[in-house]
Amino acid sequence: MTVMTSKVKLAALAAACALGIAAATFYDHGAVAQTARLANRTVPGGSVEMIGRAAAVISTVHYQAAITLTCVGDSCDGAFTKPGANRRLNATRISCIFLGSAGSVYSLGRFELLNAATALLLTEWLPVDSSASNGFHMISRAADLQVAASQHLGVTLALASGTATLGSCTVTGTLSTLG
Repeated sequence: MTVMTSKVKLAALAAACALGIAAATFYDHGAVAQTARLANRTVPGGSVEMIGRAAAVISTVHYQAAITLTCVGDSCDGAFTKPGANRRLNATRISCIFLGSAGSVYSLGRFELLNAATALLLTEWLPVDSSASNGFHMISRAADLQVAASQHLGVTLALASGTATLGSCTVTGTLSTLG
């Protein structure tokens, strides 16, 4: 090996070490994105855990989406679109209006994380914030659901009594493009 080759290899090794030290020193923990995946199935007495894979966030933008729910009988439901390839949605708030027949009583609401096959991964429950005797019900809640590229969010709102006639929901949060 020549002296010149030896010096070039030594310089390359020193640069690699310096880069590794700089990366460890200046590593931004906020720059690592997590994409949810199901770690295990729930069994009686067990739990479901969502564990994310590390991914680099290239950009993040504000996200807003609205859907009109489909109502049948005493409930309304709907689904938001998937974030898409190389994207991850962090849903931070859901707001819904839900109209039933006069005197209707709100029963329950679910904000759900669903996989590509529409299997339930996680549920956040939506208690009613206000109800009126004319059948108008409002829900506005902080949420914390992380939606991977092939997953999507669903909403179901139900009445304990009365007939559901109209429903609409909005979701806000951030949409990240992953590298």
